[in-house]
Amino acid sequence: MKRKTAVRIIAFCAAVSLVFGGLYIRERSRSNILRQELQNDYSRSLSELNSRLNSISLILEKTVYVTAAPQMSTFAAELYSEAQLAKTALSQLPSGEGSLDTVNRFLSQVGNYALSVSKSVITGNDMTDSQKNNLALLSSTAQTVSQAVTDIHINSDNALYWTKELENRLESTISDGSLADSLTQLEENITDYPTLIYDGPFSDHILTKKPLMLQNTHIFEKSDALKRAKDFSGDDA
Repeated sequence: MKRKTAVRIIAFCAAVSLVFGGLYIRERSRSNILRQELQNDYSRSLSELNSRLNSISLILEKTVYVTAAPQMSTFAAELYSEAQLAKTALSQLPSGEGSLDTVNRFLSQVGNYALSVSKSVITGNDMTDSQKNNLALLSSTAQTVSQAVTDIHINSDNALYWTKELENRLESTISDGSLADSLTQLEENITDYPTLIYDGPFSDHILTKKPLMLQNTHIFEKSDALKRAKDFSGDDA
């Protein structure tokens, strides 16, 4: 009897061990799959962003020395295309609590500003000192951003980095040196970005302009708004 009981206990323990072992293997496999998917998605976007920023930096270096309208037109079209692709790649990366306003502003403006300069040159105008200076500043910013993203790309080239990224994603946290943290640091390090006033949709004078419909409007306090809502809908609403 005791022998049968012992056999049953051993069989039960073995079955429990197999079940938990199977669950552990399944969860470990699932974790590896998630890490691989995260690595593939983020790594692909990071590589794309790095490539586009390198191209933007190289093209901007050339625009400073452009003298012919056809050259400027070609460079402007290339910058616009590269900037749009870079924005798409950036949007697929984690930004943490920040919104990466300066980096996105740079990518929005770089192509549009080049197109504005190209339009001016094509109509027969010489490139002004202000335009040359702005292109040089944009080039400097592009080098800063490009180098920072290249460093992030190099640092991410190991399995441990992506294991930590998976932990951050599952726990909704941002650790030092993570992808989101690195991009936030990049945002904070862009301190010499120029103010660009030009004929284009992303000109700073447009981005900072107060909407016309909000001018000369009264600001309502929350309590006043609630009172008006109550007066309109009744006490029982």
